[in-house]
Amino acid sequence: MSFIPQRYLDSTLAVGRRGANSKINWMGTGLLLGRLIAPGQNQYDALLVTNRHVLEEQDAIVIRFNLIEPRESMDFEVPLVSADKTSAVTFHSDSEIDVAVVKLDDSVLQRSGVHIQAFISNLDCYPLQQAGWGELRSDDSRPTPEQEAATRERAAQFDLLPSK
Repeated sequence: MSFIPQRYLDSTLAVGRRGANSKINWMGTGLLLGRLIAPGQNQYDALLVTNRHVLEEQDAIVIRFNLIEPRESMDFEVPLVSADKTSAVTFHSDSEIDVAVVKLDDSVLQRSGVHIQAFISNLDCYPLQQAGWGELRSDDSRPTPEQEAATRERAAQFDLLPSK
């Protein structure tokens, strides 16, 4: 049995850029996050979460999903700069933190007719404090065995771990 649920693996995507000869140069990976925007209506923004160094100095990228239907993969062109030169990328405010987020055009994904998986913000993600880890630490200290047990209990409630 896999420790990571299949739907989490299916939420992972490849990130690349198209070269001069139209060949795609794969540069990294990312994940698809569905951020709840309309509680009660199950409406989500589709966000690509990846590394800063993958998106820095790029005007456009290509993303490749692991698709549920159809089973073969599909590439999507994603502009990172709008016609008015506004960046579509949000980088972490601390330049030392290698995280970047892009809001994807939901209509392009919907028109393509593909079925994809995403981490869902109100189902799959929860604050570390809720998991029992308390404040994030700047040092390398490890949680106590009690904190680890509490984290495993919380994660099991969210279906993040296989049951023992």
